[in-house]
Amino acid sequence: MEADKEKTRYFLTMPFPSLSRLHESISTPALLIDAARMDKNLRGMQAAADARHVALRPHIKTHKAPVLARRQRELGARGLTVAKLSEAELFAGEGFDDIFMANQLTQKAKAPMLNKVRQRARLILGIDHPRQVTLLEEMLSSPGPPLEVRIEIDSGFHRCGIEPESDLLVDVARLIRQSPALTLEGVFTHAGQAYGARSPREIKDIAAREAASVTAAAARLKKIGIEIATISVGSTPTAKEVIRHKGVTEVRPGNYIFYDRIQHALGSCRAEQLALYVLATVIAQPGPAQIVCDAGSKALNTETGAHGMHLVKGYGQPMNVKGTLTRLSEEHGIIGLERPEEIAIGSPLLIAPNHACVVANLYDFYHLADGESVQIVPISARGKSR
Repeated sequence: MEADKEKTRYFLTMPFPSLSRLHESISTPALLIDAARMDKNLRGMQAAADARHVALRPHIKTHKAPVLARRQRELGARGLTVAKLSEAELFAGEGFDDIFMANQLTQKAKAPMLNKVRQRARLILGIDHPRQVTLLEEMLSSPGPPLEVRIEIDSGFHRCGIEPESDLLVDVARLIRQSPALTLEGVFTHAGQAYGARSPREIKDIAAREAASVTAAAARLKKIGIEIATISVGSTPTAKEVIRHKGVTEVRPGNYIFYDRIQHALGSCRAEQLALYVLATVIAQPGPAQIVCDAGSKALNTETGAHGMHLVKGYGQPMNVKGTLTRLSEEHGIIGLERPEEIAIGSPLLIAPNHACVVANLYDFYHLADGESVQIVPISARGKSR
């Protein structure tokens, strides 16, 4: 209980000393990035990967902004990861030439987009079923070099992927080897079950299984004469732990650029590492212990944890008033105050979001605040869900 109280006090440490000045010039609700915190997060993850001689291929589904991806690249990231082909198309158009889509592609209607991206960048796709091999062969235009693919391994999340001991792994790998249109570049996994972990010890155990699954898959394929170039893992909660395991060559975290309340609850970051905030305005005070702001579910979201876990209380943490976001309508956020007090109508309200990735996708741009300087950063890939 005392630990919970300490966390609350910690969250009430303000990241923006000049919040009132920012509020005077920024129409709300708006997304604010603390530039210094973000850069420290980026440097920290890059240093961790470099120390283990592991390639960092950040997942851009968190920030969806080429400007921020360029900063990751400047610091040493090697390539980037996307979730959808439309994201790959946009980032290839922005000059990023090494893209891994950590997902399966099975709709033939996407063939023109697939071939367009391949003309601009190295593109790697995920595979976990024989039918996907056939579909990709039918989608690829010729002539052209073989498309690189990675086999997805199930490391315990049970979403997509092949279990490393399954005969299907060997069957799919051999089918890829026989295909004139494809080449097998690696294996990958995503330990999404880490978002349901209840302790740091459990996250360590998940990371161990994450590493063991892909290294075992690669070793099994090597025994039948199929060499694997890349052994790739990815999850912000497990990232710094999983790269300690021998054999891992690449890590793909995304959320680490900002972190959020859910990551804090999981123990993935300290409160002072949170770099993304929603700036809102107090629009009403219907009672002495309640205020209303202009940031509702279309500016925040209703997530409180993953996979049925309620890791955080409320729908965001107010930073400059003591209270809880108890309800969200589409355009209104209702905050229950810890004790009755008068809050000025029209005053700023700063909110730490529960899940940065989904909140970023709700906005057109960030306000990147570095002291008194504010830069507008387009979220160019927002809505790119195809």
